[in-house]
Amino acid sequence: MPVNYQSMGMPKFSVSNLSITPNAVKVGEPVNISIYVTNNGMQTGKYSVVLRIGGVVENISDMTLSPGQNQTASFVVVKDAPGDYYADIDGLGGFFNVIPLNPPSFIVSNFAISPERVRQGQPVIITATVTNTGEITGSHPLVLRVKGMAEAQQEVLLEPGKMQEVEFQVSKDTPGFYPVSMENWTGKFVVEMDWTG
Repeated sequence: MPVNYQSMGMPKFSVSNLSITPNAVKVGEPVNISIYVTNNGMQTGKYSVVLRIGGVVENISDMTLSPGQNQTASFVVVKDAPGDYYADIDGLGGFFNVIPLNPPSFIVSNFAISPERVRQGQPVIITATVTNTGEITGSHPLVLRVKGMAEAQQEVLLEPGKMQEVEFQVSKDTPGFYPVSMENWTGKFVVEMDWTG
């Protein structure tokens, strides 16, 4: 004989209005999942809201509701792997998508040579700004070429959105014209003969 919980005054719970926001995030960003729980029974009771993602229990929220009371259960989920995830609470479910982060990407700007004319053996300072426009920390080898040959190199480690000024110091003893290049930037400096020596 079926048991009529209403007549026994048992709590009777229902869930509704599953919300997943936003439904697309980057890796490591939070997804908010909430559901509305109502006690339709005649007695106060305890209810465990079980959130499953991909069929695996992700989190549990316990609540106590009196007769006729309703309450929202909220969860914050963060995933560190890209993909589509199915969230389910008591048969109500929906998908959210985790998008991979953009890999590190570097832009070189503010290339400058100072001074552009020096005496033999005097230093020339070559500077540039490196910016990581990606969404992941990464390192970038910055190579300074003089007359087409690698003169110096610096490894720049940058977090996403960060920038750093890089400085190279070059001195040449031989008078002449020295073309300089770094990434897509080009310039030159001139070493003049030091007649006083």
